[in-house]
Amino acid sequence: MIALHWVTFAFVVFLPSVVSHAERWSCGPTSWASPPQMRDGYYESTLGIECTMPSPASLLPLRVAIEKALSDRGEFHRPPLTVLLEGMRGQSFDLTHTLNGEDKGLRLREEVLLATDGESRLIYQTRSKQIFASGMAGYLKGVSFQTVLKRPIAGDSVTIEMRNSVRVKRPWFALSPLFFSIAKGIAEDKFEEARVPLLTFIADTAYAAPIDPKGE
Repeated sequence: MIALHWVTFAFVVFLPSVVSHAERWSCGPTSWASPPQMRDGYYESTLGIECTMPSPASLLPLRVAIEKALSDRGEFHRPPLTVLLEGMRGQSFDLTHTLNGEDKGLRLREEVLLATDGESRLIYQTRSKQIFASGMAGYLKGVSFQTVLKRPIAGDSVTIEMRNSVRVKRPWFALSPLFFSIAKGIAEDKFEEARVPLLTFIADTAYAAPIDPKGE
């Protein structure tokens, strides 16, 4: 048996321990936005899901909570840069963080993009730049996560779209069909593990009291 594991990187890696309140949201089925495939010795895939929950009064508390989590747990390589993301003013972060738990010792440097108009949309994207790991975790070569919140002006719910892409190098000793099957299963499991804490974080912070747009 090939023992492979890796974490699903999202802003979920920055979150404190949370308690699930699954009754606050509903989700459709998980689907392959990009079907799993082996290409040049690498496993690649993108999983996605769409969920809904009651609409908060504003998306600003969520933006501020994400920024604080990044600041508290990340090692920054430069000051945040102002960017324009899909027509919204946002920030770009370049940071490294170390993971604990089963992936203890794994360090990830990534670019993080965060933007919101405060009312109708929020986008949070991560893309790995460097992954520092040993053992089996060292075969993880690329990962990205995108979370998009859409809040219709006249609606009473917010839509949350999540996508997670991974790229994993096949170990030299692993037969391709077996490796493909195991990697596909791990990608599915890790995405499901990340989904509930992520939704809980959104639900817990999005309904906070209204705050100043500058986060004060």
